[in-house]
Amino acid sequence: MTKITKRPKIKIAIIFGLIFVGIASITLSTNSFIIKNELSTKNDKIDIIELKNEDTKKGIKSSSFWNLGTPIEIDDTDPTKNWTYTKDNNAGCNLVDGVYIIENVTIDLGGAANPGIKVSDSNKSFIIQNCTILNANEGIRFLNVNNSIVYDNIIISNNLVGITEQRSYNNTIEKNYIENNGEVGIWIVKGGNNTISDNTIIRHTDEGIFIYGSYNNTIKYNEINETSGITGGVGFMITNIGNNNTVVENTIYLNDYGVLMSQTNGTKFQRNTVFDNTNYGVLLQVSQFCSLLNNNITFNGGEGLWINNLGQTHNNIFMFNNFSGNTVDEIFIDDDNGPALGNVFKYNMISFYWVLDPFYIDDAETGVGAQNWTWAVSWHWISGSGIYSNPYVIKKVLIDGNNIGNCLEIKNSNKSFVIKKSIFYNSGLSISDSGIKLTNVNNGSITTNQIYNNSAGLNLSNSHNATISDNVITNCTEGIKLIDSNNNTITGNTVIENDECGIYMYNSHNNTILNNNDTINNNGLYGLYLEKSNNNTIKGNVINYNTYGIYLNESNWNYIIENYLIGNTIPIFEENCYYNEKTGNIYTVGGNGGVPSGDDDDGRENGQKRPNPIILLIIIIALISVGIIVIALIFKQKAEKGKEVPIIESEMPMIEPDAIVQERFCPYCQALITGDTQTCPYCGIYLNS
Repeated sequence: MTKITKRPKIKIAIIFGLIFVGIASITLSTNSFIIKNELSTKNDKIDIIELKNEDTKKGIKSSSFWNLGTPIEIDDTDPTKNWTYTKDNNAGCNLVDGVYIIENVTIDLGGAANPGIKVSDSNKSFIIQNCTILNANEGIRFLNVNNSIVYDNIIISNNLVGITEQRSYNNTIEKNYIENNGEVGIWIVKGGNNTISDNTIIRHTDEGIFIYGSYNNTIKYNEINETSGITGGVGFMITNIGNNNTVVENTIYLNDYGVLMSQTNGTKFQRNTVFDNTNYGVLLQVSQFCSLLNNNITFNGGEGLWINNLGQTHNNIFMFNNFSGNTVDEIFIDDDNGPALGNVFKYNMISFYWVLDPFYIDDAETGVGAQNWTWAVSWHWISGSGIYSNPYVIKKVLIDGNNIGNCLEIKNSNKSFVIKKSIFYNSGLSISDSGIKLTNVNNGSITTNQIYNNSAGLNLSNSHNATISDNVITNCTEGIKLIDSNNNTITGNTVIENDECGIYMYNSHNNTILNNNDTINNNGLYGLYLEKSNNNTIKGNVINYNTYGIYLNESNWNYIIENYLIGNTIPIFEENCYYNEKTGNIYTVGGNGGVPSGDDDDGRENGQKRPNPIILLIIIIALISVGIIVIALIFKQKAEKGKEVPIIESEMPMIEPDAIVQERFCPYCQALITGDTQTCPYCGIYLNS
């Protein structure tokens, strides 16, 4: 009976070792994988709300109860023309609860030279409502009249003026439709404390509303358009020492000129919309202590705001206005008459940008006066709530740093925010002064901005997880600077003509510089400079015409892949670096273009090919597996020498000694066998010739 040796535990160890080797071999034949980040940006459209002239007679009722055909004249100093006489002798005139009322009458004078309704020397309370007055010299005329209401009337096609108030006080003109009344829609002459509200005033030749030598009047919610004549029609005019008037929320458009304010002091012109006028939007001259706040003055054919006679136009405030889309100038200041004194321009939008002084947000500040995000969002140009789905948005701002400090600085913030479509320029000259500076900040997005003439264009210090995309950064000392900042993405930017460096990184890791097309060009010494910065990916960038395209100093394990480096004196340079992978880059050597080359070793120093860490891991596993096999075999040999091997009976026939091969390999364990033994001394299997 032939006896064979059985070693189950050793065989199991060998089998597992072989499995590890097989897995390692299969994995080593697999190509490395590529992760593609597809980044896209969306251009926010600028929403412009335009007011349309729809049915301007909205809400006007027809008056057909009494068609008088003759004027109504009231002189409360004349017993034959006073209110009592008029009430008793004119249809449509009544006394209700102590208030005289003229209502529901039509007065068509057929072109006569009289006013349709004339009231003189009256202090009694009265109302004129729901009347139609046409073809008169003036629709309604008041002289020395107080305490009246002119409400919901149609006043059209009169020869000179729709409504005139002269030396009259405490009157209200509200919700009237006033059209095509010769020269002026509403004319207030040397009166005061009147309210002109919610009227529609169209098609006059000289002025829609004219305030002359009058004070403390309120003009609000009116729509004034199509004021046009041979000498030029003005939608709204105030002049001749018309002081302390309030003009709010009016819509003034399609006139020859929008608004003229001359010789007026203390007037408040606020929240008005002045647009699509043929010439200037607003002209201010010889006026002091006026405030123009929160107005939209846009798309006018001349200047948005024209300040004339500057020497006599002073101590005025211009804040939070929108001067945009005007043809000649957004703001024109005529200084031929001497310098301005005390005029304040702040926080206006000019050409669709809010013009600001340098601005900072520190979200660690608390208490009264803290300039944190809660404080910041109260300004016109910041919106949102600071969460991922609704970040704070700083949009359409223009900040001139005035060569002192940073233009915009954000500190100590973990809120989500976006800075977009803005302009930052003229920071201070210190090495840390920047167009935009982020310190101890996470979760920001900076996109589609123009940043120029700064020490550093965009400066991140200890700031992480930011996206910097589609910005134009030029004429700075350093375009983009990252210090101690990780996991940021820089993509699609144009970084050109900066004095020293396009993108500078110090001690910053795991950042991605991706697809900055067309654009890390002509940046003095360095296109990209990395110092002590590891595991960064630099891929798909265009880096041209710098002294060094990419310079790495003590920076390791970086991927530099598929970049275009044309016309750099040295495309890629390394100092004290190892394991940086450089593949697929296209570049020329020399500052004048040179010949394109695909050899990523050109221009490098002390560089080594970076082994793939996955491959390294697989090799280690394979070596361990082989080690397991070797150790198993060694232990088996020792077992053969050290003790008797138990024998198991076998039914196989024994072969003759002369048939034994003198030197051969075991078919099971591949060990070399010599001599005439019939069984493998290593694994104990029966040997068949």
